[in-house]
Amino acid sequence: MINNAILYDIVNGEVLNRDISISETVLPTGINPDYKYFVPYEQYTKPNYDPRYYDYALIETPTIDNHPTYSIYKSWKIEHSLVRKPNNEIFLSIENARKLANHKLVDPDLMIIVHAISIKQLNGIQITTEENNLLTEYIRVGNKVLNNKNLEVSKKALVVLGQEPDIDAGWENV
Repeated sequence: MINNAILYDIVNGEVLNRDISISETVLPTGINPDYKYFVPYEQYTKPNYDPRYYDYALIETPTIDNHPTYSIYKSWKIEHSLVRKPNNEIFLSIENARKLANHKLVDPDLMIIVHAISIKQLNGIQITTEENNLLTEYIRVGNKVLNNKNLEVSKKALVVLGQEPDIDAGWENV
C-alpha cells in the first residue's frame, strides 16, 4: 500500500488531494480521466544549509516519468533548491552575530562608571586603585569589541570572495 500518493488534475494543473492510499500493484479505476495518481519521488534529501546564506524552495513537479519503485505510476518529482542570498543580507547576519557577542561583553553600569572615572581623571582628580582596575577592565572589553569588529570585516571579505565563513564562530563574548 502506498500511503502518500497525490491525486492531480492534469487539465487544470492542480492538486486535488495529497496523502491518498493506493495499491502498489493495481491502478485505481473509476476516476475522471483528467485525474492522475502520482507517487512522490525524492532523489535527493533536503540539504543541510544555513538559512542566513541561502533561501530554500521546495519544487514539486508532476512528470511523465515512471516512478522508479512503483512503475505503474508516474513520478511526482520533489526537488530542493538553494539560492544564495545577496551579500548585503549575509552581511546583516554577520553584523547581528557581532552585536550579539558584544552585547554579552558590555555592561552598561561599567560604561557609566568608567565614563565618570575618566571625567575625574580629565579634571586632575586622583583615582583609586579600584577605579584604575575598572578602567583596565573597560580597556580589556574595548579590545574584545575591536577584535569582534575586525572579525566581522574578515568574515565579510570572505563572503565577497564567495566563501561561507561560520557566522557564529570566533566572536569574543566573555
